[in-house]
Amino acid sequence: MKEIFNDILGINDVQGAIFIDDNSEIKIEGYNTIPAPQLNPMDLSAFINTIGANEETEIHFDKLRLYIRKIENGHLLIMTGFDTQMAMVRLNCDVLVPLIKAQFEKPTGFGRFFKK
Repeated sequence: MKEIFNDILGINDVQGAIFIDDNSEIKIEGYNTIPAPQLNPMDLSAFINTIGANEETEIHFDKLRLYIRKIENGHLLIMTGFDTQMAMVRLNCDVLVPLIKAQFEKPTGFGRFFKK
């Protein structure tokens, strides 16, 4: 499932992308750094809960920027450096949102019998 992050990870100075569902579980993650950081989902959920009902949030730290986007069934976190073009990150997030929703939707009706 990491493949859906390939475009966003290809942007200059993007360090990683994480999708966390509403149950505070990391469902998809991809990093450009080696080794990949070990994150505690509980720490991330506490951080996300402090943001509140904002649809988009951008937080600047000393060495990185964190872009958080609320999605219907979770949150998308993008870790970037300061040289990243945030317009490209937002544009790629607009493309990612429907893909992530489709991947984690529960099928209803006859559609659940005809999976690909």
